[in-house]
Amino acid sequence: MDMVTGISNLSRLLLDSNTLYYTTDNVVFKIDVTDATHAPQQVITGLSDPNGMAIDGNTFYIFEFSAGRISTNVVQRYCKQCFVILI
Repeated sequence: MDMVTGISNLSRLLLDSNTLYYTTDNVVFKIDVTDATHAPQQVITGLSDPNGMAIDGNTFYIFEFSAGRISTNVVQRYCKQCFVILI
């Protein structure tokens, strides 16, 4: 079963309870896996090749490979169990 199709340059996935985050060239998206539409929502834009993600409490960390930096952002959900899937 396809959840989302037509994604260009998918880089990383992060599962936080019922929220699936994924990155493309410069954007982090999220999908509510319990929602039948699986409509992606942009979470963070303007990144430089986001290649790693982690959540601690309500802080979202993104490793921007091309920029050589780790950025942070605040997310509204708390991570109960997070799994990073390397592609």
